[in-house]
Amino acid sequence: METNKMDLFNFYLDHETKELCIMKLQELIPGATKGTLSALIRTLLWQFAHTDTKDVNPTLIEAVKLNYIVSKNRNKRSSL
Repeated sequence: METNKMDLFNFYLDHETKELCIMKLQELIPGATKGTLSALIRTLLWQFAHTDTKDVNPTLIEAVKLNYIVSKNRNKRSSL
């Protein structure tokens, strides 16, 4: 995975999900810090971006749609 120049990108993440991810990372990667969570997010996004569209899990896309609808109804969201 190649890392290019990065830009700051903010988003909301619920506390429970954040804590569960940090705990799992600490279990899998001894000495993991909160920077490891950022690395996980970047890696997951990189994998998604580089997966052929036909190979993307439809269940994942449905979950994304549902999550977007729920958060859009709760908060104002800007368009991409």
